[in-house]
Amino acid sequence: MGNTQISDVQALKDRFARNGYLVLQSFVTREECARLDEDIEEYRRTAVLVDVKTSQPHRRLEFSTFHGSAVEENIRGSAELNRRIEDFVNAVSSTRYVELDNKDIGLSVNVTAPGGVFTWHYDRHEITTILYLNEVQGGDLDFYPSCRLLLPEAWFRAKWLAFPRRLVQFGLDLLVRPAWVRNRISDMVSVAPAPGTLVVVIGTRTLHRVRDVRGQVARKAMVFAYDRPGRTFLNVQDYYGYGNKSGLNTTSRPTRTA
Repeated sequence: MGNTQISDVQALKDRFARNGYLVLQSFVTREECARLDEDIEEYRRTAVLVDVKTSQPHRRLEFSTFHGSAVEENIRGSAELNRRIEDFVNAVSSTRYVELDNKDIGLSVNVTAPGGVFTWHYDRHEITTILYLNEVQGGDLDFYPSCRLLLPEAWFRAKWLAFPRRLVQFGLDLLVRPAWVRNRISDMVSVAPAPGTLVVVIGTRTLHRVRDVRGQVARKAMVFAYDRPGRTFLNVQDYYGYGNKSGLNTTSRPTRTA
């Protein structure tokens, strides 16, 4: 696993079970981060990224992204890196996880320009991993592990209960948004972007956000998502709130070779 700090896998496994997250410096080398960054910049020069910009009472999003096959075909080594991270996640977890069956959701590159932000939210997939590629001013990841009143899916197996479940879950999620509530449930962790740093969280139970990016340099990160075998994300109608996938503003470009 390259430069990954895994000298004591059992210690990392115990820490992940106890805390619900891991932060590892130098999961990949600075040289590898620089190469990934170079490929991202080349892609940005010749393709249109998805611009995510929305402001709602409960959230604000402002960043650019590309995902799925666009990442695999244009960012050298991204598929291998995905497998490396999946292997690491399974090494430190007592549960087996696999890549999502929907690569548009399971693999993405996020570019957050100065002024960009991603406010408090949870993820639909169980495991979220974030690999930082560069240092910037601001853009810290803040998160509260194990900070959600999550309804068991087994209570709402009938299809007609899907909407009521989402509605009730949305209400419960709003209850923990006030700072005085979440600070009673969990302790906030902050991670500053640094090349090669990997963050692993339980996305469905971790309340997290990206602070405003400052200065002149865009924050770049790769996001890899995993879930339990058998769970499907093929029927997801929107790209995590960015709009219907069929309407995303993207253009194709020639595939580069590894």
